[in-house]
Amino acid sequence: MAPKLTSASENAGGTTHYTDLSSVLPQRTQPWWKTPYLVKLNLLLTVPMMTGYLIGFDSSMMNGLQSVPVWISDFDNPTGARLGVLNTMQIIGAVVCLPIVPYIADRFGRRLPVFVGSLFALLGTALQTAATNLDLFLAGRFFVGFGTGMVGVASNPLMAELSYPTHRPFITSFASTTWFLGAIVAAWSTYGTFKMTNSWSWKIPSLLQCIPSLYQLIFIYFVPESPRWLMQMFLRLCDMKWQRLKRSSSSVIPTSTIIKNIFPTHHSIISQC
Repeated sequence: MAPKLTSASENAGGTTHYTDLSSVLPQRTQPWWKTPYLVKLNLLLTVPMMTGYLIGFDSSMMNGLQSVPVWISDFDNPTGARLGVLNTMQIIGAVVCLPIVPYIADRFGRRLPVFVGSLFALLGTALQTAATNLDLFLAGRFFVGFGTGMVGVASNPLMAELSYPTHRPFITSFASTTWFLGAIVAAWSTYGTFKMTNSWSWKIPSLLQCIPSLYQLIFIYFVPESPRWLMQMFLRLCDMKWQRLKRSSSSVIPTSTIIKNIFPTHHSIISQC
């Protein structure tokens, strides 16, 4: 259904102020799946949405591998502290990347961390699949965690900032359920290879982990950049230019003041994006 107009008011100068973003959206007479641009947008949003699937798959896969006899024998039956480190190495990798990813996402956009994080996740998947000892497997787990941490920090804001405003609550809620989808697929994958008597009984589930990262790596630059980030860069560029002009004239009005006073409606809409 088309979104309904909300209340609007006019100030003394005759400028209309809208109180809700949906009030300035195009009025549609057909459902979104019959609207080509919304179908395209929602399909593209499956790229950042794959992050939840990736993390869920990884978590469930590691739980399953610890019951696979060949995996236990290939890595000398890890127990105690070694098993604890093995299970936390992915989290350690994710924590290590946290201080730098927000800066990259704000400085270079949301898509770059998703791309780079997918590369790290693929590297980690390759290492853990080819591992012949526990140390190499641990290295793979670290890179998987580092990559998923990067992707997770950047993909969630990208998804929220790109989704159609009236679809945003559903998109962001549905994205959380992809964790369980990944976990279910990983559990059945591990179960399906459980009775194999060679190393492929654990290598196949590990190798399947590359699918969501490969999907994100290939398609992330087909996804538009976050409009909120683009506007932030635009305002930053304008401020830089005004600062240069201020050096020669003290009467120059700051860009933010111009936007807030001359374009109040646009500024209000931007703040809700």
